Amino acid sequence: MANDFFNDLSETLSKTAKGLSERMGSMYDAQKIRSKIAGEEKLINKALADIGQIVFDRFAEGGEVEEDIRALCEEICQHNESIESLKEEAAGKKGQKICPGCKKSVDKEVSFCPFCGTPVPDPEPPVEEEPEEAEEFFEDEQTAEEVAEEAVREAVEEGKAAAEEFADAVADAVAGTEENE
Repeated sequence: MANDFFNDLSETLSKTAKGLSERMGSMYDAQKIRSKIAGEEKLINKALADIGQIVFDRFAEGGEVEEDIRALCEEICQHNESIESLKEEAAGKKGQKICPGCKKSVDKEVSFCPFCGTPVPDPEPPVEEEPEEAEEFFEDEQTAEEVAEEAVREAVEEGKAAAEEFADAVADAVAGTEENE
């Protein structure tokens, strides 16, 4: 009896192992195919990026491009300008500046880039805008003080209303507690 049990158990384990092995092989084969697909998709994306770079280079050199492509190229230029500005800001925070030739960060004290030899001018200090008079923000003849006084009055009125609502709620709660006793 015990011998039959172990034979059945052995057979069941053998079938299960064989089934798992087949499923693992199928999963492995499927994963290999997915990897090949991903590789082909990467090649497609690389080719598309290369096409885009060729078209953008044509645009940058002043060549003819279609209007919808021109709009995308102009958007890329705006993003590139933003990146350059952010790089300059980051370099400034680290006590550096950006080389106009190779675009690498260099110490702010150098006059020539140690990487490419390009002259590196000192960055222009940021232009601080003059603060506008507070009264310029108001369309009518109200002064800043009048607007502030009005805001305070409104806040006081809202505070009074909230306090009255709170007092009413407390009174209702107290009344409800007395009724339950």
